Amino acid sequence: MSQYKNNHKDWIKGWQLEKDAPYDELWLEERKQLFALNGNGWWWGWTEENCPLDDLKPHLKHLYELREKERKRHTHDRCHS
Repeated sequence: MSQYKNNHKDWIKGWQLEKDAPYDELWLEERKQLFALNGNGWWWGWTEENCPLDDLKPHLKHLYELREKERKRHTHDRCHS
């Protein structure tokens, strides 16, 4: 789930899913996308510049480019909806 959808003010409206998180289809799909993009988080905070593992740097660069592309797409969608 991207941060654009994670607005704490929306919680006033109640739970946004139909079922509990581990059983909800939307939650599972968003979780799958999140982990596909970010991995499991063990390297969280590393960038291409500060990563101590040279083999991981191209992967981090690719992830950063994907995130930027998603961010721009969501910004564009919100501005034109």
